[in-house]
Amino acid sequence: MTPSPLLQLLTERLRDAPFHIGQIAVSPLTGEGIELRHRDDAGLAADGLETFDRPDDARDIAQYDAAGEYRPLKGSPDLKRGWRLVLAGPGEVRTALDLFYPAALALWAACSGNRMRVVPLARTLERQTGMYRFARNISPEGAADLMRRRCLTGCSRHPLWAESQNPAVPSHGIPLLCPEACSFFVAEARVVAKAEFDAKAAPQPATGN
Repeated sequence: MTPSPLLQLLTERLRDAPFHIGQIAVSPLTGEGIELRHRDDAGLAADGLETFDRPDDARDIAQYDAAGEYRPLKGSPDLKRGWRLVLAGPGEVRTALDLFYPAALALWAACSGNRMRVVPLARTLERQTGMYRFARNISPEGAADLMRRRCLTGCSRHPLWAESQNPAVPSHGIPLLCPEACSFFVAEARVVAKAEFDAKAAPQPATGN
């Protein structure tokens, strides 16, 4: 059975390992196998880390941060340390990375093949209905500030929708790409838009003569 184009692309990249994807270092092992670990643990001895050997173990590793708090946004840069995931080949690596960073490999493949569809923020906000319709009213300044706080600081993915052009795909490593503002951003945009509206509607302080 012929492997999928995405799996073929990943297999080619694994031949050039080690490389990074987000907070994860991917390295070949002596003999056979591929190891995933937190990139900040790259210099630690293997026997000092908890070892896992099933692709599905990535789900449990990625579920909570070091403080035991649930990680609803898998792109948040708070992946816990202290583990290594030993896998058999590209298929298992693909499964594990899809659990660590959902859709990241598919987006990388789309960008590599010039098939990336980037959705501008204005279009994403225009589609909102119900209580989230108010997010459409966020100012450009408010949106830019929120993008810096939520996306550039609070997420490892690269917000393509905030740029006029797609970035070049790096020749080494796998980028974490974000072609459209996520639901977390939209929810916070609604809060910012409401705060901006309330600030404009508030009575202005009287000035003295």
